[in-house]
Amino acid sequence: MKNNTRGQIGPMSLEDIYPMAMAFIIVFVFLAYIFSTVSGNLQQKGSESEYRAAIELSEVLASRSVFVYGKKPGLMDAGKLDEYSHLYEELVVLYGLPGYGFSIEVRDLADESRTWVFGPESLNDPVVLSTPVAVRYRVDLVHEGLLYVKVWRT
Repeated sequence: MKNNTRGQIGPMSLEDIYPMAMAFIIVFVFLAYIFSTVSGNLQQKGSESEYRAAIELSEVLASRSVFVYGKKPGLMDAGKLDEYSHLYEELVVLYGLPGYGFSIEVRDLADESRTWVFGPESLNDPVVLSTPVAVRYRVDLVHEGLLYVKVWRT
């Protein structure tokens, strides 16, 4: 009987299985590394875009928003903060960014009981940015404060 192996499918012997298994493992580890690197880069890009959105919104709110007293950047009017305290939907129309949710908080550092919060709490992990501002109550009464902007993807 003649031993003809031309039509055989698969390895010729068991000696070929071990190098093939090692090659498979190396390829699998390489693909896992590539996947983790790409997903990390995508996640970092998402965080960077949320951070840029928070910076942009913070700059607009501190300098050109309905809360600013006159045309003085960084000076928040306590009366306007009180006036808009229940009008979050109007703020979304004025300052909302497509694809992002946001909330705003203004704290009076001299009087901790005076805090204005606009918007919901995020279920996602928000990017939080704080900016120093001043809160004006009257001509002769101005306190230091902080403007917190929280931004998240919707």
